[in-house]
Amino acid sequence: MSNYVNYLVESNLCLLCFGLFYLFFISNETDFKFRRYYLIIISLLSLSAPLLKFGTAPSIGLGIFSEIPTRILPELVISLQSDLVASSPISASLFYLQWVYWAIAFIITQIFLFQLMQLVWFTFSKSTRVVKKKNYLLINTNGVLPTFSFFNLLFFDNTNQLTDQERERVIKHELTHIKQRHSLDIILMEIIKILFWFNPMVWYLRRETREVHEYLADDNVLKTVDKSGYSALLAKMALSQANISLGHHFSKSTTLKRIKMMNNKKRNVTTWKAITMVLMITFTTTIVSCNDEALKNEIASVDQSDVLNIVDKTATPEGGFTAYFEHLASQLKYPAQARKAGIEGKVYVRFIVNKDGSLSNVEVVKGIGAGCDEAARKAVAEAGISWSIPMQGGKAVRQRLILPITFKLDNDHNKLSNS
Repeated sequence: MSNYVNYLVESNLCLLCFGLFYLFFISNETDFKFRRYYLIIISLLSLSAPLLKFGTAPSIGLGIFSEIPTRILPELVISLQSDLVASSPISASLFYLQWVYWAIAFIITQIFLFQLMQLVWFTFSKSTRVVKKKNYLLINTNGVLPTFSFFNLLFFDNTNQLTDQERERVIKHELTHIKQRHSLDIILMEIIKILFWFNPMVWYLRRETREVHEYLADDNVLKTVDKSGYSALLAKMALSQANISLGHHFSKSTTLKRIKMMNNKKRNVTTWKAITMVLMITFTTTIVSCNDEALKNEIASVDQSDVLNIVDKTATPEGGFTAYFEHLASQLKYPAQARKAGIEGKVYVRFIVNKDGSLSNVEVVKGIGAGCDEAARKAVAEAGISWSIPMQGGKAVRQRLILPITFKLDNDHNKLSNS
């Protein structure tokens, strides 16, 4: 799971960087083809960059996210009253967040599939009249669905009161979506939305992608149509709103923005923006792609005795952490010296899990004194519980881990100690 968490973090950092550049420098450009290609490229790079390996580069700390779940174990809390283990808030939160993430991703996926099935069901329904054209299928919806397109399917609401000229313009608009294959962009953004639904930038870029598609289709129609007449048609069609979010609708809530874009002067993206964009994309992609490898090399150089901090399969105690913590809690008592002095805090015990599952080099790297450090070290060293063998690249390795043990006094004891 830690590898996937690392992938999510790096992918969303890419998406955030690319998206912010788009927001501040590209979103107002009238070169709609450039905007569309930029949105496609950054979407694909955000998905693939963390999976690419170009070699090594200076580490800037992105890979630290993969250290958290492997080097620092869940926290063990020793209280004065019961000397029993307390659940780690961080560990529990990560567990529940994992389930929330997958649950919401599952729901969004089901909505996506349901919308696809709606289109399939309507297309192949016996009551649906499908007319095969040269490069597309014309489907009259009889008012059940609005006018929109999806891949080579053109759904046309034949109940709208349109003149032959208006009908021709509407169909030309939708055919632009079909010919330029805008539905591929939509599917890509839906996949990204499923994976990264928690990132606000995803929703923004998804909306921008749809708007850019509309601008491109409008531009194509305006090559043979006057702006005033077409603007009037947009306003007329805006009364018919759609509910199939996968399709390209002729009328959307962006009507005013589309009319404004029609009247803006078209210009190409300036050279400095294009150069800055290429440099930004190259730098971000390279850093993300090389960072994991650089981090592994950095860790390997710290210790030449084949001891790793980050591995593919981290070591875990036999029987799981709950049983392990219960065993430690039964052996570890709150030192009398610390109780009398009212000392509480966190002790970090570092140790190495060997290739046979045994522990060695058990030591305290940060403590609070008053007997707590030695008590924590001794409990871990003499626990007598085997660990699973850490694995890296399919081979057994030695792994260094850190166990935080918190000594916590109750409030009544603290009051007595301070009086």
